[in-house]
Amino acid sequence: MIFYRGTENMLLRERYNRDLKNVVDTAFDEGKAEGIQEKALEAAKKFKDAGVSVETIALCTGLPVTIVEGL
Repeated sequence: MIFYRGTENMLLRERYNRDLKNVVDTAFDEGKAEGIQEKALEAAKKFKDAGVSVETIALCTGLPVTIVEGL
């Protein structure tokens, strides 16, 4: 396949932009997941301090019992 210089540059720019978007989307998703995990840990700590059972906290937050026990 024969590419003209302008077409090749355009394809490289499109590939760069697509790759950059994928990196940003992945970073956003990972940051969002970390934020959700932090909120669950904060809530679990408050529930545990309030005397709620470890099993109930684990059930409601989705955290493993071993994590809740370690708070």
